[in-house]
Amino acid sequence: MDATIKVKNSFKKKLDRLSEIADNGVKEELHRIADTTINASLNTPSRVGGSSFVRSGAYITSFSFNVGAGRPRGYTLHGRPQADPQERANVGRQQLTADIDRIQYPSEVGFIQLRNNAPHARSVEKWYHIFGQVRNLHG
Repeated sequence: MDATIKVKNSFKKKLDRLSEIADNGVKEELHRIADTTINASLNTPSRVGGSSFVRSGAYITSFSFNVGAGRPRGYTLHGRPQADPQERANVGRQQLTADIDRIQYPSEVGFIQLRNNAPHARSVEKWYHIFGQVRNLHG
């Protein structure tokens, strides 16, 4: 015995609208996470002085959002000159925004991972707890 069910167009439109609302909600949260990440990196004072720990910008521009497999962004600080922290923060924020924009249906993705693949990321986390700050605010 078979049964055929026809889904009305109005129901399909409502489902599409709900999916759009969910996708927008996920993207808004990702933007908040990106802002928290960049602001924590920019506004955390250096342990050796009062200013931001951002020196070359290698760490703050190595953040990326990844969905599944993919090569994360990662820059080394070796050989890089000292940079303007705010300018490097703007570059990092733009890169994270581009990552978010590339995710087509974020509400349907199993997971989205915030990563930092800079060689010195573990040391930064040990001293400054950037991921810890993000986790405390966003879970």
